[in-house]
Parts: sequence; structure tokens; C-alpha cells
Amino acid sequence: MEYPKNKLFEELAEIEHQRWGHWQRYMHSKLIPNERGELVLPTLLVERWNNQIDIPYQGLSEKEKDSDRDQVMKYWNLIFETIENALPDGVEPDEAETIMKHISAKNDKEKMALANERIYGFNFCLRSIGDLLNSLKK
Repeated sequence: MEYPKNKLFEELAEIEHQRWGHWQRYMHSKLIPNERGELVLPTLLVERWNNQIDIPYQGLSEKEKDSDRDQVMKYWNLIFETIENALPDGVEPDEAETIMKHISAKNDKEKMALANERIYGFNFCLRSIGDLLNSLKK
């Protein structure tokens, strides 16, 4: 796979690595050694996470949604600043918030499918930013 060679892409990849590292540290803290010295996840955690995997975002509790929102916040400002900097002449920077709200409000069916694949925040935002920037150039 060939990846875009630009600063935003690399900054988002760095944030993703930090997010992954945070999750791995958390997961490792939950592992328990068994009698053979292997590290295993407690059954209750596996059951809880398996149940959460199958729940659409809208079906999560507010606490669970906040956990996902915390992850999005790690790259939200970078995306928002990128949109502000890419706005064409005549579009005020405070309109970037309106644009982000528009991006967030569209394609509920698509968002739910991506959420079920656990890639909602990252890929949806990247594709939406690309669509937005292309529409602003026209």
C-alpha cells in the first residue's frame, strides 16, 4: 500500500501510534499469569469487550461513548486546524466549526458501518476532510 506523503498524514499516524500504545499498556495491565506462565485476559473482560464490539455507537452508555470521544480528541484539534488552514479566501475561520458539524452530521449509515469496524473516527474523518477540501477547491 502506498501512503500519502504529507505532514498531516504523518501527524495522524503518530497520534494513532500513541493511541495504540495507550491501549496496549492498558491491556497488558489486565493480563494475569496462569500456572504455565502464560498471560491471559480474565474471562469477564473478554465477555464485556466482546459485547461492546457488537454494540453500535448509539447503543453505548454515555461513559462508553466518552471513552471513544476521548480517543477522537487526540486528533480532533489537528484535523480542525488543518481545515481552518485550508479554507479558501473569503471563508472565515469560525466557519470551520460549522463545516465540521456538517461532516459529523452526514452519512449516518456509513458512520455506523465504520463504527462497527472500530475505525470510525480515523478513516471517516480523513475521508470527510478530503471530500471537504475537494469541494472547496471547485
